[in-house]
Amino acid sequence: MRNPSPLPESLDSGPFTLQQARDLGVGNKRTLARDLIIPTRGTRMPAAFEDDFLTKAAACSMVVPGSVVGFSTAATLWKIPLPERMETGIVHLIQPPGSRACRRNSVKGHVLELDEADISKGRSLNATSPERTWFDLSKELTVDELVIAGDHLVRRQDPLSSMDRLLHLVEGMARRRGVKKAKEALRWIRPRTDSPKETELRLVLIRAGLPEPAINVAILDENGQWVQDPDMGYPDLKIAMQYDGGHHITEMQRRSDIARDDRAVELGWTVLKYCQPDLIPGWYGGEPTAVRKTRWALDRKGHTIPKAA
Repeated sequence: MRNPSPLPESLDSGPFTLQQARDLGVGNKRTLARDLIIPTRGTRMPAAFEDDFLTKAAACSMVVPGSVVGFSTAATLWKIPLPERMETGIVHLIQPPGSRACRRNSVKGHVLELDEADISKGRSLNATSPERTWFDLSKELTVDELVIAGDHLVRRQDPLSSMDRLLHLVEGMARRRGVKKAKEALRWIRPRTDSPKETELRLVLIRAGLPEPAINVAILDENGQWVQDPDMGYPDLKIAMQYDGGHHITEMQRRSDIARDDRAVELGWTVLKYCQPDLIPGWYGGEPTAVRKTRWALDRKGHTIPKAA
């Protein structure tokens, strides 16, 4: 079988519209060749490229001029953690006032006014900024889910935003739907976190009436040398708290964790370790293991917290 003719260089690096192909003299027969796939109606892409959700989003935005990817689609782009119920495969496209909301399969159109600062421009698509994306999620997320998303934006490594920028955006959203929830979430967002599960653990403890743990406060030895900075803890009581995610299951990481925690114990610290099952409520709404474990450590250090009824 004869190989298809090469595409123009500008069409060979990702999705393109059929109109773009026609403008460059590419005929209909060539756009139907087997070396091309269809991310969405009216577009094509070389089959060698990964056909994933964000590729589909870029292709959809191409066929809707002036559109901006938003809501959960932009959250996926920024890798903001979302609950499973929002992983629908729907592409959310925002168009300016006066437009007709886009209607096509697997696309949900929105007509919203966006400021220039609300838009992050990319090579293949435009998306709402991290801050605006977070605020728009307030329409669908719970307060705690919004806190987890916000912590992701101001995390310790490679933060996408800051508390000041989130606060500035919310202050400009008076009387907008979701602003009350966003303001409540802002009260509990904390910079320098490392993972969504650490945030979830912190919120589980707070909601149970326990004192809020500090985040990433360093443990130093008697000579002032760094030992570790636990995920969370109560430094005044020498309680360190570590959430063990999937990366802790490797033998090398496990040995490193043991040595790290043994040194903290030698210095008089109590080291508590948590994992996913510890966050789940017990039978008939009983408190999660994480709460019982933390209350035990606080009691042991002389900081008694009344047990929830």
